[in-house]
Amino acid sequence: AITPSSRQLDLHAFHSESDPIMTATDDDAPARIPAGEEASPGLAARLRRFRTPLIAAAVVAVFAMVGFAIYRLTAEVKYDDVVAALVATPWSDVALALGFTGLSFCVLIFYDLNALRYIGRTLPFAPVALTAFSAYAVGNTAGFGALSGGAIRYRAYSRLDVPPDDITRIIAFVTLAFGLGLAAVSSLAGLLAADEVAPLIGMTPWLLRAISAAILVALAALVIFGSGGRAIRIGSASLTLPDAGTCIRQFVITLADIAASATVLYVLLPDSGPGWPAFLAIYAIAVGFGVLSHVPAGLGVFETVIVASLGQSADVEAVLGSLVLYRIIYHVIPLLLAIVIVAATEMRQLTRH
Repeated sequence: AITPSSRQLDLHAFHSESDPIMTATDDDAPARIPAGEEASPGLAARLRRFRTPLIAAAVVAVFAMVGFAIYRLTAEVKYDDVVAALVATPWSDVALALGFTGLSFCVLIFYDLNALRYIGRTLPFAPVALTAFSAYAVGNTAGFGALSGGAIRYRAYSRLDVPPDDITRIIAFVTLAFGLGLAAVSSLAGLLAADEVAPLIGMTPWLLRAISAAILVALAALVIFGSGGRAIRIGSASLTLPDAGTCIRQFVITLADIAASATVLYVLLPDSGPGWPAFLAIYAIAVGFGVLSHVPAGLGVFETVIVASLGQSADVEAVLGSLVLYRIIYHVIPLLLAIVIVAATEMRQLTRH
């Protein structure tokens, strides 16, 4: 991390105190090197030197991950299952699911906007929105979001003249923000709906409350500790924590995102399922396991948690049908739109050159 006013590769890039080379600034001022030591390029300089092959590799990596994600999705989602799920689901519920999908992806844009605000940069809204949408649509489906979505962010923000070290900080911010926000939302939901959630995940209510409270206390302590620009050390590197205002904004963004995406599946489920607060906790836990598995779109892992949690209160076949529709609406449709956006952008760049 780094203070918002700085534009050097500093704490956000885990600057080592043992590194004798001063980090280059944005205007490429020469690095000062102690006498007798040989010059070697810093991270930013190396990234600039290999910018063209890195961008080419990023584009290839993105399309390879998208292709693999599509392969996995088409292997898991069968046409007959989709048709059966559509027949069994009212079109009003499908329309609601599409609306909440759009809302969720609109909220996701604010991850990048908050990251840019944190590092002290301002960019036009339209390209940031398209970049964030494409990065999350690919990252959510291909897995390894920091790599797959990060490749899209590197390509897009490079065209906006954002230095490579700042792009790295943006990717790190959105990745950590989602992980910590997911932990906060799932813990808060588990704390408030422990009596409903605990039996569904095989725990006692008091144990779920204790775990949820412990996580919330730890996160609150992290926010308090980070106020005033404090830093934590990881070996010889240091990382400046975000201030309380940034943390609060990000928590609200993550809460809105998870609430909207959970509602996409909730409106598709049979009416015999649990209430929305309890389902929000179950959904957040399922998403967490899916992210940790690094399986594209959490395929299989996410479904296992949902079915295991709802199988006692709802018909399993109906839940599976709802999950099929959820995959199509929340993953496949945004992914296809992202492919069109990325391909159109790259084609426009090729025609310009």
